[in-house]
Amino acid sequence: MTQNKAASISSRPQQPQELSLTARRQCDYLTVHPPPPLLTLTASKSSPASPRSPGRSPMLMMPERGRKKDPSSTATASPYYDSGFSESTTSSLGKEDDDEDDLYESESESDDDDSSCCGEDEEDACCPSTPPSSLSPRRSKPLFAKENTRPQEGEKDDILSQEEQEEAGEDGEGEEAVNPKETDARDAYGFKRPTQWVNLKEQLRFERQYRSIQARQQIKWDKLLAEHNNELPPVCPRLIRYVRKGIPPSLRARAWMHYSGASAKMELNAGLYPSLVRTAEAMGEEHNEYAEIIHRDLHRTFPDNEHFSLQYDSSNSHADDPGALPENMQALRRILLAFSLYAPQIGYCQSLNYLAGFFLLFVEDEESAFWMLITTVHDYFPSNMYDVTMEGAHIDQMVLMMMVYEHLPGVWRKISSGKGFWDCVESDGLPCVTLVTSHWFLTLFINILPVETVLRIWDSFFIEGSKVLFRTALTIIKLNEREIWALDDPIEIFPVLQNRPRHLIDCHRFMKKVFSRSGVGADLSDVEVERRRVLFRDRRRQQRSAAAKAMSKPSKAATLPLCK
Repeated sequence: MTQNKAASISSRPQQPQELSLTARRQCDYLTVHPPPPLLTLTASKSSPASPRSPGRSPMLMMPERGRKKDPSSTATASPYYDSGFSESTTSSLGKEDDDEDDLYESESESDDDDSSCCGEDEEDACCPSTPPSSLSPRRSKPLFAKENTRPQEGEKDDILSQEEQEEAGEDGEGEEAVNPKETDARDAYGFKRPTQWVNLKEQLRFERQYRSIQARQQIKWDKLLAEHNNELPPVCPRLIRYVRKGIPPSLRARAWMHYSGASAKMELNAGLYPSLVRTAEAMGEEHNEYAEIIHRDLHRTFPDNEHFSLQYDSSNSHADDPGALPENMQALRRILLAFSLYAPQIGYCQSLNYLAGFFLLFVEDEESAFWMLITTVHDYFPSNMYDVTMEGAHIDQMVLMMMVYEHLPGVWRKISSGKGFWDCVESDGLPCVTLVTSHWFLTLFINILPVETVLRIWDSFFIEGSKVLFRTALTIIKLNEREIWALDDPIEIFPVLQNRPRHLIDCHRFMKKVFSRSGVGADLSDVEVERRRVLFRDRRRQQRSAAAKAMSKPSKAATLPLCK
């Protein structure tokens, strides 16, 4: 009887196995838009080889190693930053994000293990998401809340992990007494606290707890430097893991200058910056077409920062005189004028003032800020990013929208009105949401995310390259996924993506999301970003060539013989 039953079962026709999500996405990708062949990347010709050159990317040399989650560990569900990140949001991101990659491995594991993988996933764990069925009830708890409430009695404060709280000497119950000096309206960098977006009490609470994280990172970095004779070590998995957790403020300027290659540029071009400044001053506004625009934008650069604010009073009748400007404003003016001479093909573009001003706040001197600006524009961004055509900015938005189409199809259907990616590219152009996301890239998230969060993004950006920007942008969109699904008009996505990121004050937890194994775009690399940039750049070049040929071709009427 048993044998007959087994025979009958084996004789049944086998049901076709369903393809995995990864296989389905790859099939869809290949059928919709076949990728171009892989490219061999070389280091930038405009600068000496730096540790982050694509051809020497440390992420390409990392050994792959998986790490199983400890089944005994439990994750807590409490607000993860001021925005009220809740259980509903965690469920929308797939599995719980306490299942993090090796980047945020337990401190009990050796930080000296350079063979560990820093966040590069072995398989594509970021599955495409789709909007919920219309029959499924929406969660009533909003994705982002304007204010965060104090944790309930006995509830763990999730800004720090349990181990981090123990090391920092905090138990997570209640809050410390507020230092009267901490209630100042400005943060440590001179910016006014964004109380219109984030509760002041929440800001102060996070800053106190984040200082303990910075103190622990300082100890680790001191040990790392001691092992290399007080020199910054070469790029390796251990360094990338430390950088993703945050560079200590005392080492940030030195690390940015070294790993970006700006320090090498400044040494090779000693004396160039002062010479450019003298030339720009001698030219004046009459012979520099960008001088007037630069001067006008000085007052728009960080007006809420005490280092750039201009105090007007009855005696200040020469506010427009460059000599009457605050020192940082004068330095910013000199940097932008020198840049317009160094890169005449760009001259000046709005957004450069924010980059240069931010560098002035965090690097050692004015000349270092100039070379950081030069390196960022020429070595990290695609060509024509800031020139009149802004072709590089448009190409990066095409790359980002393709990634949204592949990784977040539910969001894509909402912002594209149900059209396919290539249909939009060939007919109507990119979705209007790129008017917002292009600003993210042009300013490197300045005035989009809180200052401390921007600093953490820049830490990784200058080590790992452009993929950090795309992973950050995709993460922001992913966090607002359910909010976008609920919109009736694609235009309504503008305030969502403009205002919601301002609530992300907990930079530590946000960077965990960006580099999580299960995060969106976890399989993204700098090589893949550059490959797609070349794809769209070549397409635009072919379109221009075809248009030029069509214009130069004589019309049929012009070739007809005249009647006698």
